[in-house]
Amino acid sequence: MKITRKNVFVFLIVSFVILLAGYFSSVYVSPVKAQSTSSKYLTGYAWSDNVGWISFATSTNGNNLITIDSTGALKNADGTGPGYAWSDNIGWIKFGGLSNFPSGSGTQSQDANIDGNNFKGWARACVGTINGDCNSADRTDGWDGWISLSGSNYGITKDSSNNFSGYAWGSDVVGWVNFSASNGFGGVSIVDPTPACPVVANNLSLIRGSSVYLAKADGVTVTASGLPGGVTYNPSNGYLGATSNASTTNGQNISVTFSDPCSQSSTTTNLAVLSQAPVITLAACKTNGQCKNADGSIIVPKNGTLNLTWGIAGSSLACSGSSIFGSPVATSSSATTNQLQSTQSYSISCTNTSTGEVSTKTIRAVVYSVSEF
Repeated sequence: MKITRKNVFVFLIVSFVILLAGYFSSVYVSPVKAQSTSSKYLTGYAWSDNVGWISFATSTNGNNLITIDSTGALKNADGTGPGYAWSDNIGWIKFGGLSNFPSGSGTQSQDANIDGNNFKGWARACVGTINGDCNSADRTDGWDGWISLSGSNYGITKDSSNNFSGYAWGSDVVGWVNFSASNGFGGVSIVDPTPACPVVANNLSLIRGSSVYLAKADGVTVTASGLPGGVTYNPSNGYLGATSNASTTNGQNISVTFSDPCSQSSTTTNLAVLSQAPVITLAACKTNGQCKNADGSIIVPKNGTLNLTWGIAGSSLACSGSSIFGSPVATSSSATTNQLQSTQSYSISCTNTSTGEVSTKTIRAVVYSVSEF
């Protein structure tokens, strides 16, 4: 969508505005100070065919940082005043703290506001006032600096990725202002610097004398409570560690708490603390999807096959087993048997060479002929 200058008068106004904005930018002190923020803020560039780029801060310490409060209002970095965008040609554009709004078809008589996915209300180029401050009387040449963010048949919306699209209208002087990223310049979007809440590992198995990952996220303090005796959490790397004589448990809930500004406050997860004996999982599945875990038996027709899957956890491991598991036995893998002609047993045995503890898992394949039933 483009706007065509209607006549030479509009061209002269635009030219004069650019000159006037240059004057005010040299004598008028910036209405905002460089400041960092942890709030959501606008970033990027909008484009007007008449006045060029309109800049929203591209970093958290930009002079024109516009933050978004919980009501959708646009503020400066510390939330104490309105936010501003910048144009090299028309100077500061104010998004808030305005009054005496114009009327127009489909417009809203309010300060700029992000309402759900819609950008509504008004902004104003301060050079549209006599003193270039957005507070004094309107200029006398017919242009007052107002920019409508939505109206009948136009407006600005944001998508699920917080990218804006659409147009604002700034009368014949500013014309259509494109907020979209489809114009080859990146567009305007919302940045949310709030740290993401960490993903907490669930159904954890922790072997005495070892560690296991629980949770960690930059900018968020994680604490764990309700831990079994001898188990501690290291917030610097996100791991739980167990001493060699930690209390064993088949599984208990522990509480994981997050600090602000993470949006989630706490969650729970299940933790099992095991002895230093190797932990072996072994399962056999038929081609029809029926499975059996060790230690147990699975019935297979003659000439049928089984898919065996296994995993081994522990320290100082020395493992051996049936030939199908390979030599040395892999700590995690799967294998398919040959066509079975008779009942077979498949076993894995592992030793913790430091403590002498031994674990063994066996699964038995009971083979039958159809004629037997």
